[in-house]
Amino acid sequence: MRNLIHNSLDVAWRAMGSLKTPATLLRKKVSGFDFGNAAVVSEDLSDVNVKIIILKSSYYNGIYTKKVLLKQRDVGDITMYDRMELAGEEWLLSPIMPGDDGYTKYLLLTRRGL
Repeated sequence: MRNLIHNSLDVAWRAMGSLKTPATLLRKKVSGFDFGNAAVVSEDLSDVNVKIIILKSSYYNGIYTKKVLLKQRDVGDITMYDRMELAGEEWLLSPIMPGDDGYTKYLLLTRRGL
């Protein structure tokens, strides 16, 4: 059943065509803390290119926000990312919005206005 849902999502995602926007999920550069020597443990992990659908954009009180949708299978563990590059601008990845179904992710991106 799970494969049927993934296949149907792939078909729907392809049908979105020009609604999809290329973006890059940027990984956290810190993976832990070593209490033995009081040092930050860092990893050099590669970033992931994804296609997102922007559901809503807004600006309030000097803060830009975007609500976006992406396929879970393209990303893996979303907690490994803390930023997203979109149209040459870096956005902070806020906590995942409610409604996670295991197939798609709803994310809130934020960025300070200039």
